[in-house]
Amino acid sequence: MLRLAVTGGIACGKSLAGSILNELGMRVAEADDMAHDLLRRGTETHRLVVESFGRSVLWADGEVDRAALGRMVFADRRRLFRLNAIVHPEVKRVWREWLCSEEQSGTGEAVVVVPLLYEVGEGSGWDAVIAVTSSRSVQIERMLGRGLTAVEAEARLGAQMANPEKEALADYVIRNDGSMGLLERQARMVVDSIRRRK
Repeated sequence: MLRLAVTGGIACGKSLAGSILNELGMRVAEADDMAHDLLRRGTETHRLVVESFGRSVLWADGEVDRAALGRMVFADRRRLFRLNAIVHPEVKRVWREWLCSEEQSGTGEAVVVVPLLYEVGEGSGWDAVIAVTSSRSVQIERMLGRGLTAVEAEARLGAQMANPEKEALADYVIRNDGSMGLLERQARMVVDSIRRRK
């Protein structure tokens, strides 16, 4: 089975690229979705997050308020490190289990979208890594459009590896500063190249 990873900075269009790869016949899973599932009320990860950060990061129904948690951890690097130490090992376990399950079911091409692939030391062991990147100004513009403040946007960018570093490490780079059509054309070119190599 061909194992691919998609990575890139915040607000660069990783999920959009993943959805295009899915439309092109590849099975796609998102590490962010796995993390959200792990944070659901009743899980061990949920318990550890509440234990570490308090009930102020919860909605009234007991589910994690990810926006509140994000504001808290991106304002304090030590808290961000603590959250990552709780969540990242579990996310890695889940995506590895997913890849094994896909392989056993006969899937030919499986993709995991992992925003912090290099930051968590998981850049090797893939048949190819695709970095989806944008200019810093475009990233900030998109984050402001999502309701973040300029200070919050800069904090999130500062907590990640810079896009040029990810581009240098990746096997393929998709630049997403333009239209959806341009993103789709680049994704198709990358998939064609990967399949030819295979």
